[in-house]
Amino acid sequence: MAPTPVEATDASFPTIGPLVSVVSLLATVDLDGHISETQVVDSIGSTSHGERYQGTLIGYVEDSIAAVKRWRFSPAIDSSSLKPTRSLTSISFLYDRVFGTGTILPIMRTRPQSFNDMPPLPSKVWRADYPVNSIGIGTVVLKLRIEVSGSISDVEVIKSVPSLDEPSINAVRKWQFQPARHDGKPVGSTTVVAFVFLPL
Repeated sequence: MAPTPVEATDASFPTIGPLVSVVSLLATVDLDGHISETQVVDSIGSTSHGERYQGTLIGYVEDSIAAVKRWRFSPAIDSSSLKPTRSLTSISFLYDRVFGTGTILPIMRTRPQSFNDMPPLPSKVWRADYPVNSIGIGTVVLKLRIEVSGSISDVEVIKSVPSLDEPSINAVRKWQFQPARHDGKPVGSTTVVAFVFLPL
């Protein structure tokens, strides 16, 4: 059983940068439910037309890592001993500073297929359609069930911003994932996605 966030806080939003950015992380969840190590898989920025942002992404990776280090998880459970165990999980942050239009972002780099044990990672991501009448800001955190095919079979809201939950769920259902792998074979697993909204 994969680790699940039980406490999640807002992520800070960098003051400069592209309209939309995505940071994909691998994080080690310890027995106490805290993150001890992180590794960046990819970070991309996007223009309003979905093209790769050519500037520097200052603060996005740092803000994502700082956020997950404040979060707390229920640790993974080893299937043979039924005891908590250290585990690797994937967490992706989508930062959107404008009223979204459902634009697809540039394709993300993902791990080589040769890795034997890895959690699922996103390969294609979409922005949420920011509601016209909303004034919501903050971070919506979602837990996704990713099947062997890479499709999403279930979405659970871990941290809510009421007016932004539904747009976030609708957007994340369009995402595409490389499925988790165990002993080199695709398996079902879970991942965490955070939508960070800062309307202009």
